[in-house]
Amino acid sequence: MPQLSVIVPVYNEEKTILRVIGALVHALAGYDVDYIIVNDGSTDDTEKLLSGSPYSNDSRFTIIHQDKNQGKGSAIRAAIPFVRGDYVIVQDADLEYDPNDIPKLLAYASEHQSPVVYGSRNLDKKTPHGGPLFYWGGRLVTGLANILFHQKLTDEPCGYKLFSANILRSLPLTCRRFEFCPEATALIGERGVAIPEISVHYSPRGKEDGKKINYLDGLSAIYTLLRIKCALRKEYWQAMFIFLFAFGIFFLTWNSSVAGYEPDTVAAAIALTHGSYLLVKAWVGSSLLYVPFVYGSWLLPSAIRSEFLTLVPPFYSAVTMMLLFLIANRLGFRRWVAIVTTMLVTVGSLVWPYSKIGMEYQEMFFIGIILLALLDWSKQPTRSPLGVGVSLALLSLTKSYGIVFVLPTVVYIVVILRRQNRLGDFFRPGFLFRLFAPTILAVICLAFINLTLAGRLSGDYKLGHEFEIVSWWEGMWGIFFSFGKSILIYSPLLIPSLYFWPRFYKKYPAVALFVLIGFVLYFFITAPFSFWSDETPSVRKLVPLIPYLHLPLFFGVEYLWEQKKKFWLAIIGFVVVVAVYVQLINALYPYYRYLLLMRGNLDTLEQMRYNPEVSEIYIDHRLFISYLAKKIFHSAEQFRYTESTWMRHYQNSDESDVRLVDLTINLNDKNEPSVYFIIARNKHIRDCLFIFEIVLLVGVGGCLAVTALSDYRQGENSINSACL
Repeated sequence: MPQLSVIVPVYNEEKTILRVIGALVHALAGYDVDYIIVNDGSTDDTEKLLSGSPYSNDSRFTIIHQDKNQGKGSAIRAAIPFVRGDYVIVQDADLEYDPNDIPKLLAYASEHQSPVVYGSRNLDKKTPHGGPLFYWGGRLVTGLANILFHQKLTDEPCGYKLFSANILRSLPLTCRRFEFCPEATALIGERGVAIPEISVHYSPRGKEDGKKINYLDGLSAIYTLLRIKCALRKEYWQAMFIFLFAFGIFFLTWNSSVAGYEPDTVAAAIALTHGSYLLVKAWVGSSLLYVPFVYGSWLLPSAIRSEFLTLVPPFYSAVTMMLLFLIANRLGFRRWVAIVTTMLVTVGSLVWPYSKIGMEYQEMFFIGIILLALLDWSKQPTRSPLGVGVSLALLSLTKSYGIVFVLPTVVYIVVILRRQNRLGDFFRPGFLFRLFAPTILAVICLAFINLTLAGRLSGDYKLGHEFEIVSWWEGMWGIFFSFGKSILIYSPLLIPSLYFWPRFYKKYPAVALFVLIGFVLYFFITAPFSFWSDETPSVRKLVPLIPYLHLPLFFGVEYLWEQKKKFWLAIIGFVVVVAVYVQLINALYPYYRYLLLMRGNLDTLEQMRYNPEVSEIYIDHRLFISYLAKKIFHSAEQFRYTESTWMRHYQNSDESDVRLVDLTINLNDKNEPSVYFIIARNKHIRDCLFIFEIVLLVGVGGCLAVTALSDYRQGENSINSACL
């Protein structure tokens, strides 16, 4: 078997073809080589020269004549079945590249057992460049290839690309013209293969000398990289469907207003777009998420700009669900499992009601970014962890306690490196710098700004009330078991998820530890202090981890389906119905309306924790049932809730007397809470929006169902199979 096969595609190169072949034979005289010459429909004397040359009778040469010109990529694909060597390289027939460089590429590949080696015209600064258009176009294509396929190339369009024959045969090439180079790079990069480069010589020629590539081929290269990224990552299209589905659900209960810290955050974002900085309770990372929307709002009429900005919380909440889907895909769950389970978590977890509150969605978003960055890094642990470091810095800029995620991140990285017996890499100065420097720099800059403008490190936010310790046991018990605040009651899907945690940990220890350690840290930050039971549904400070606490549910659905345990799948189905109802009733009513009902009548903080009859979930349930009774059965009976428990009167802090409180909610009073499906001042606008949402949900749901069914029945397509 020859050491090397050389493919020479040629089209109208009568001036150089024999010189190229002669140079190849001379440069590779000491090697066992076979040559495949593909005459790609030349209209000059190329065919005549090849047929009359001594090479036509040489056993080392295979000469293929194509009837019409089909392009360089087609010529290479036509030659691949005739390859007999261990390695393959493509030699252009115009002598821009020096065949004397081929032994260097072959030696490097043999010595390092590398399946692919590229030449580079940019490693040696003395190597001449082509025209500015070709040079900078090549730089653009190289940069895009590096970003999309995690490479460190300096010259992706270089014509010298050495492949092992096996890897070249396995590539599902579809190229016709010069897009062979970006297509091969994309397909190889998607497999996680790092592509090394060797400096090569280059003698550029111009169009007057017969150069055939042009700027359209550069655009084709960019298109090819993007096309293959999308084709290989079909998950990105499905992730977009998940986003549309989630945003459609969240938009149904959007009430075109923001609450909590969000008005201040919006004001700070607007200030940032005008070159100033406002000190607000939410840190700068939260405002940065608004900035693109602030710029976008400038294109809209001034009357609806503020309303447009209220779409930010549901938007990033929907993006979080998209990230959850991508994380599930990275973990290797079946595509239909990832799609269906993400949809279940979308409608069955606290992410839905919190999408309209406007708090904690920032942390949910950035935690998903960190975990996704970690999963991508773990595919190639030799890569720089800079992406993880930047994601961690963004979380630290968003919430004061976001910096605690340094620990889960470190644990994840240590677990991965230890399993690969490469733990020493963690302590390399360069590795540590790229991982922690962004966060350290971000925290120092933020602290300096806060100290300069407010005189304290926390800026406008006073931390004193956050440390009003109640008792350690109260929060620890109440977070799980109090009727008014238990995360298990407000997110019932966590119950089946909890059952599968041991098996999930066994299969995905790094991910499980990342989520669990993050949850434990947030739990111990939250549990001892009074704010664990503030006025929002369930425990607000733990909501950022809620989507990721459901990851074992993905494992459970796949496991039960494979084992055909229909009874337990039915049980999960029942829990899903309960979970969806819980989220629906909590999403229909603005949380501050519940607070207004309670405040002035009850000592809310104490009663909301443990008294079921004044918990938000119960009040919202009674409101919803009464609303349905009134709409469906035209019942004139009002929902009257009377609290007859002894409790302190909250309306006047100077009063210390104890008395019976009579709290009544009258649904017939227009000032009382009502169902907020879609808020619009104009009835026709509201109806149009509702119809649009129904069409969107049906369309997206249909697309997801078809995609999931296709994946389930047929498996991955040929490109995905080739890239496993």
